[in-house]
Amino acid sequence: MSVTVKEALSTDILRNTKIIAGREGLDRQILHVAVMEVPDYIHYLKGNEFILSSGIALPQTVPEQIDFVKQLSERSVAALAIKSKRFMESIPQKMIDTANQYHLPLLELAPDVLYRDIMQTLFKKIIDRDTSLNLLKSASESIISGSDMKTMLNSFSELIRQKSIIMSVNGQILAKTAVNIFSQEVMEENIRESIKAMTEESKNEPVFTPAYEIYPLIIENHTEGYLILANKTTAGADKLISAKDRQTILKSFITSLALQLYSYKTLQNIQHNQNINFLEDILLGYLHSEAIAAQRAKAIGFPHSGLFQVAIVFAPAEDQNLLSHMQKIITQNTAAVNLSENIKMIAEIYHNNVVLLLHADPSDHINLHSAVCQIGGTIASLVKEDITVCAGEIKSRLINIHSSYNEAIETKALINRLPTKNRCNFFSDMGISRLLLDINDDQKLKSYIPNYLFTLLKYDQENNTRLMHTLDVLLENGNNKNETAQDLFIHVKTLQYRIDRIKAITGLNFKSGEQLYNTYLGIRIMRILNMIAEA
Repeated sequence: MSVTVKEALSTDILRNTKIIAGREGLDRQILHVAVMEVPDYIHYLKGNEFILSSGIALPQTVPEQIDFVKQLSERSVAALAIKSKRFMESIPQKMIDTANQYHLPLLELAPDVLYRDIMQTLFKKIIDRDTSLNLLKSASESIISGSDMKTMLNSFSELIRQKSIIMSVNGQILAKTAVNIFSQEVMEENIRESIKAMTEESKNEPVFTPAYEIYPLIIENHTEGYLILANKTTAGADKLISAKDRQTILKSFITSLALQLYSYKTLQNIQHNQNINFLEDILLGYLHSEAIAAQRAKAIGFPHSGLFQVAIVFAPAEDQNLLSHMQKIITQNTAAVNLSENIKMIAEIYHNNVVLLLHADPSDHINLHSAVCQIGGTIASLVKEDITVCAGEIKSRLINIHSSYNEAIETKALINRLPTKNRCNFFSDMGISRLLLDINDDQKLKSYIPNYLFTLLKYDQENNTRLMHTLDVLLENGNNKNETAQDLFIHVKTLQYRIDRIKAITGLNFKSGEQLYNTYLGIRIMRILNMIAEA
């Protein structure tokens, strides 16, 4: 059963579609619906496809555009429907002329229409629902995005009356049936273990267990993912299709799904490359116009106004596998990271670190800081490694993001010189340490330490006392004796005795703000130079 392009255009979902060229071909028959968002998909066309495209995969040069339309006609494509304004401002005139020459319907879709709605509408017209193989034939020619993958999976599962999951090669669930028995974490973990074993042994054969079946989705000898079926059919399955038809359907669907995942991965790679290009240009300060930067951000779906912050996740070693693992944790487990729904993020590996570009609304600056620490804590707990996260200051303009990136790098350089390090570090919290740590000459830095602190340090070393430590804790507590005694686990009278000894050894005047300030800075410098331990 098929419909003509003319009949398709009479449906409500396509009623506002413009016929740009090829009116003489409106009687062409539609048997399949396909989404073309990868350049080489034209080689998989079988004929009579109603092709949907955003224009991202269309040729850029005039000769290529002419040849492209000619190839579509030679492959008996029913129509090409383009959603312009996103990746192309308008349909090139040479494509229009060539489409008219070959009587190929060239259509311009309304910008607000969804591929999913078009596909579902045309499926209803094309498919004889009593013939299960026709359903699979239509579905198998559809190379669709992640959300439509779920729609197709639901149709397939309803047909064979088995709940199912589509998993990537790394165990990420890409789509699953609305009500499915795989929701239990133990079951999902068992499936992932089976997939891991298949990958390690390079097995391309299905795996059967009492609970589920796993089918590798292979294209060009490369496994793109897995289809998992529950070994429990729902009521009435035996009356709907025969065992023979089920095997035919399954074989066809697996082939189709492999193509889907190939397309899905290709689109992910395109998105990744766009993210990297944008990230590099914005981090290195190559974008000097806020308008151009905003246009670039919108092109990859990233907010172009609000608050921005750069954070860098530093691994303990330059391990590419560890970096990839951390990136996947951040991008695929946003629920585990527990980010606010108002926080948007790009996470990419850049210069052997995971660089995060975070965005929040102007009123959400506190959430940006908490997001950085949440990400650091989650990664550390999952990868079991001692990672460090450093963040620059929050910026309100895209073209100032490079400053936040430089501040994040400087923060890492600063904390590398400190005796103790926190997991989460902010440039804005470095304070006076930024001035001290900018001095790379240790001898010059040492010259800023008051002489009486060297005298006190020598006294401690010769008499096995901890007066320097006592002074350090006292200053950290703002000269509060009760809190200091409590922190040192001594009586206040014992603390007073130590203070009197410090006064006698150093001549320090505890009523002089300037002397106390110099003493505090001197102790911090001693920490930086590893002359004393952290209080």
